[in-house]
Amino acid sequence: MRRILFFVLLMLLAASARTETIIKVASGEWPPLSGQNLKHGGFCGHVTTEAFKLAGYQTQFKYYPWNRALSVTENAEADVSLCWIKSVEREQSFLFSEPMMTQKKVFFYKNDFVFDWSSIEDLSRYSIGIVNGYSYGEVFDKAIKEKVLNTETVNSDLQNFKKLLLDRVDLVIVEMVVGYTILNKSYPRSKAQMITNHPNVIYESNYHLMISKKLPLPKRQQIQADFNQGLKMLKESGKYQQMFESMLLGGYDSEQ
Repeated sequence: MRRILFFVLLMLLAASARTETIIKVASGEWPPLSGQNLKHGGFCGHVTTEAFKLAGYQTQFKYYPWNRALSVTENAEADVSLCWIKSVEREQSFLFSEPMMTQKKVFFYKNDFVFDWSSIEDLSRYSIGIVNGYSYGEVFDKAIKEKVLNTETVNSDLQNFKKLLLDRVDLVIVEMVVGYTILNKSYPRSKAQMITNHPNVIYESNYHLMISKKLPLPKRQQIQADFNQGLKMLKESGKYQQMFESMLLGGYDSEQ
């Protein structure tokens, strides 16, 4: 308790110097993690707002296709973007926060499709739906780039599920929570139950806030340090866990 009170005191002192500071956040649509019409902007949007609030900042969100959100932030038209996997390529243009969350990517497929896998080599005969701008971990990204895998690219996970139901792809790669959220919100129960996931995890990934390296060095370092501290406080207070459990129960469903 003393430790938390100490952090609160530090943040209050920092906030007094930055009460008018607004952080411009670029994001995309990725229910239940991020979305313009989700409660609190989705789980990641909520975490971002609350962590920055503890650090004495306000947040201003703007939504784009994900690749556009990346370029807008890279060019410092926005200060930060959420939620992204760290990669060597991205580290050239961005600073990364401490992990905002951890998710597991898995294969989804139709129940009547016979499928099993344990290695990349097992997958060469399948058509796999992926999303433009997404990372699937170093091993899979390399296999995709080198065309070891037969992939088809679209602009959203929902588009991939539509293709899956129409038998236009055999498999799609999606975070488990995201996948079942899309299925349960976009389709009647009878149709959603036509799709399942394979238990083998493709990639367990940490997702981060990215801060543009085109911001002045002191500013970007300050944003990184303050967000990390706010995120730490959010987790230590127990509120982060409450927010995560709320997400699993549909607590960030669309406000419309």
